[in-house]
Amino acid sequence: MNNFWSLVGFEYKKIFVRKSVLIAVLLALIATIFSVFTLVMGINPNTGISNYKEMLIDKEYSLAFSGTPLDKRLILKASKAYQTIPDGVYPYSDSVEYEKYARPYNSVYTLIDSTYAECGNGFDTNDLQEISEEDANSFYEKRINQYRINLENNSNFTKGNVDRIIEADNQIKKPFIMEYTDGYERFFSFSTTNAFIVMFLIAFILSPMFVNEYSQRTDSLILTSKNGKTSQIYAKIFTGVSFSIAISTFFLLIGYFLCMCVYGFDGANSPIQLHIPLLTYNFTMIEVAMILFATTIFGGFLMTAICFYLSSAMNNSIVVLAVSVTVVLLGMFNGIFP
Repeated sequence: MNNFWSLVGFEYKKIFVRKSVLIAVLLALIATIFSVFTLVMGINPNTGISNYKEMLIDKEYSLAFSGTPLDKRLILKASKAYQTIPDGVYPYSDSVEYEKYARPYNSVYTLIDSTYAECGNGFDTNDLQEISEEDANSFYEKRINQYRINLENNSNFTKGNVDRIIEADNQIKKPFIMEYTDGYERFFSFSTTNAFIVMFLIAFILSPMFVNEYSQRTDSLILTSKNGKTSQIYAKIFTGVSFSIAISTFFLLIGYFLCMCVYGFDGANSPIQLHIPLLTYNFTMIEVAMILFATTIFGGFLMTAICFYLSSAMNNSIVVLAVSVTVVLLGMFNGIFP
């Protein structure tokens, strides 16, 4: 056992002795920080106010609605507020009326637009201004019907699948209670970027894991040594897996706490429907964050396995890295172009 841990320590030393690894981790950290702060950097050219200050203004408005049910009364109040926007103003957000009366209800508008959008047509501010009492009162019926239509138009779902998913909506408490959740919503939107940063980092660092033995001509010596087929291999696997867990967890925590520190920790126990209204899963924001942690770490496992397989089968680290990066890019483009 002592021999095993000595080998693990040696493998970690081989990783961190490479200056390129430290540079890659530093660049990944910079990319993570930049990705979190990018939306609050700079100044809004239309208002002349910094994006960070505008975020704080919207946060104050959202917090004012905390604890308010999303129901007919609130939807009609939002409609009345948007009716104050004068015709012919483009963009409408430049108007004094929007800033004074409608902007406080922007969080309501963004929550209901996907429900009232029909047959691919958008739900714009004019539609909100003209919404009827009947439509406002039937928000939750329209919401679930809209989601059913979306599922039925997806060939991957059978009628039985659709029925079970719709049935799951009965477990969700309604009406939704408004809460400020921008910290979690920003973390969710950032999670894809975070995952690809982690995958690229794992691919870059672990690709030479076995290749080095070929390039340094020590593979034959290791395989004929006493521990060549046991401790040495297990030490490499343990090092790679533990490293992927550590690096994934580190960047997830960095991203999470940066998002929370910038946007706020509020809304942890709010339903995920405040982020994606049409979903029927009975999860809270913090539960979804934990799921994202788990799936990203699992993705790190898969990336590590790919790197190990390629690294053990090839004798050129550049080829291994190129194939590993290609796998990551294919995953990224598959997410962008489903």
